[in-house]
Amino acid sequence: GFYNGVPASRIYWFEADGNNQYTKVRSIFLLGTDVFGTTEIYTYDINNDSIDDLVFSFSFLIVMLIWNPSTHHFDVYYVDRWENYDQEIQSINMYDVFDSRNLDLFVNIIDIMTAPRVRTYLYRLNTITGLPGDDNPIIHNFSLQQNYPNPFNGSTIIRFRLPTQGRVSVTIYNITGKEVMRLINNQNYAPGAHEINWNGLDKFGKEVSSGIYFYELRVTAASQGVRIFKQTKKMLLIK
Repeated sequence: GFYNGVPASRIYWFEADGNNQYTKVRSIFLLGTDVFGTTEIYTYDINNDSIDDLVFSFSFLIVMLIWNPSTHHFDVYYVDRWENYDQEIQSINMYDVFDSRNLDLFVNIIDIMTAPRVRTYLYRLNTITGLPGDDNPIIHNFSLQQNYPNPFNGSTIIRFRLPTQGRVSVTIYNITGKEVMRLINNQNYAPGAHEINWNGLDKFGKEVSSGIYFYELRVTAASQGVRIFKQTKKMLLIK
């Protein structure tokens, strides 16, 4: 469907109770996506934490979401929009083909204009960025970006960049310095660009009031000796 004129998909998660009954436990909203491809949703352990993650195959888009046990939500790990609209994604598969302990990504497409009509593309994990097939320049410094949108009403996205692997914490504080929510709690992250969403709830699941809040990125990296990076930025919630 569409959300304010932008294509979007909403996926509902139901769990079985063992008696042919299902209860809705989660809703996942993906803004800016197109219609589903032939095969829709896959589960793979993308980041080797022994927890299954979600991979979505759309007609012209691939989205990978990794489970964040600190927030009990999914974080965006990888997004790839297929720019050749003569080719439509039919399905994807992930295997550790080269015994590298990282999953490789196979994208299976139909080409409506050029033979061969059926093709498969292989993506290897890029250990510099942590994202398959990503050709962004090497990240040299830790950085915490301004949240977007800001000011915000409802939810906002916090982005950060890591030049090396490290243990990451992202914490929200109110104007008095009291901790409101820990979005990421000392979790291992690969090098590259990452983002996480804050939906304006505190650690008890209650909506916070309008006002100024601070978000802090703290990274402990072990490369070339233990390094600790910390940066804080301000954001404004308006209701």
